[in-house]
Amino acid sequence: MDKSIDRSLVELLVHTLNDHTLLKDAKSGKYLDANHKHVSVYNLNKPEEIIGSTVWDLNNVMNQMWLDNACQIAKYDEEVIATGKPFIHPKRVWLNAQGQIWAHHMSRIPVMGQKKNIIAILSIGQDLTHTLKLEELYTYYCKFYKDKATARRKFLEHVNVFGMFIELPTDAEIKTLIAKAILIQNKEVANYLKIALATVETHINRLGQKTNNLALVCSLLRSW
Repeated sequence: MDKSIDRSLVELLVHTLNDHTLLKDAKSGKYLDANHKHVSVYNLNKPEEIIGSTVWDLNNVMNQMWLDNACQIAKYDEEVIATGKPFIHPKRVWLNAQGQIWAHHMSRIPVMGQKKNIIAILSIGQDLTHTLKLEELYTYYCKFYKDKATARRKFLEHVNVFGMFIELPTDAEIKTLIAKAILIQNKEVANYLKIALATVETHINRLGQKTNNLALVCSLLRSW
């Protein structure tokens, strides 16, 4: 760690915040410290496992979207160093090491040294995943996964109802399920999705055959 960075300051910046927090060296890009909440994104258990690594070193523990994420992070850091100003992303969405959607408000803040130069970058991420509406969450899964069956499975796993299905619902059935959980009445679902009422009823009947308790699934989705 840079000797000009006070250890007590690191503890204050990184380990006293409830958000996802990390500190990296501005020159080398190596992680100087991170809190437990942040390292869990990479499926790691302790901050020590990430210290000394760069965003590129973590490629092998991430999913297919990670390389793009690493490129984005590098650009954000370059902007912070070039401007000397914080970089704010109000809602950044990508996948964590478990392949789940993770939405967060991201702040990358320059840490100045005694010579008024940028010696480190502090990153703070406030988790916004639970602020996503069900429809929005599902749309992100469809965007990030080329295999749409995987996208549907990952979405159902994320909202903790996958285990209640004996057969994977189709895309149309999941969209109907989401609308049904929110609107309840089939006619309202049909109007919202702009499809025939008979089509909605067909999807609902098929969903009922694919899960042992459709009412409970809808209730769980409604509480998201």
